[in-house]
Amino acid sequence: MKNSQGFVYEVINDFLEEVQLNEVIKFYEKLPFAEDNVKTEILSNQINRYEILNSIRWKIYSLLSNRSDSKFYFTKLWIAKNTYKNTNASELPFITHFDRVRHLKGMIYLNDVDIDNGPIWISAKRCDWIENFRINLPLNYKSLKLNSDPLKYNNIKTDPIVGKKNTLIIFDTNVPHHAGKVSVNNERRFLRFDYLVKKKFSLFGKKIFPESRA
Repeated sequence: MKNSQGFVYEVINDFLEEVQLNEVIKFYEKLPFAEDNVKTEILSNQINRYEILNSIRWKIYSLLSNRSDSKFYFTKLWIAKNTYKNTNASELPFITHFDRVRHLKGMIYLNDVDIDNGPIWISAKRCDWIENFRINLPLNYKSLKLNSDPLKYNNIKTDPIVGKKNTLIIFDTNVPHHAGKVSVNNERRFLRFDYLVKKKFSLFGKKIFPESRA
């Protein structure tokens, strides 16, 4: 997705090879998702234990390093499932927000995701004021809703990123975004790889990314 200030996100279809995708789905289906536990977190010091997940971690890293002069550090992987039972439209991450700690995130859909599956929603507009605002947030920013209310006041709009199974979505967490509401009898299965940006963020700038393939 492109605007006058550069790319705000990129969507890549058919990101994994079929063998990789099948192996990931098989791994996913063995996880014991409970009603009150809809995600599994794998940290940077744990991911080497899982060959397939580690290979995807490096595949996304390679994709990013070929497009940016910034340094990225993998921090964690979320393996998650959103359903209507754990959707609360009045709470984060279901309200439009930006993250206090800036990351690049790579999300892979593990099932076909349309509007009823609660896709991620991302703004097509960069908000360059967010960077300085973000780094000056107080410790109680969440209770004060300082990473969400300013977006509401500025009337920031977001768009749903629907896609087939094996769609990769890369986005800068300075770009306003939120999780979508899941309808009854639907779900969104996904992996989310988080990379901390240590140097000045140059990704999604004037010339970093090629045209989105979706």
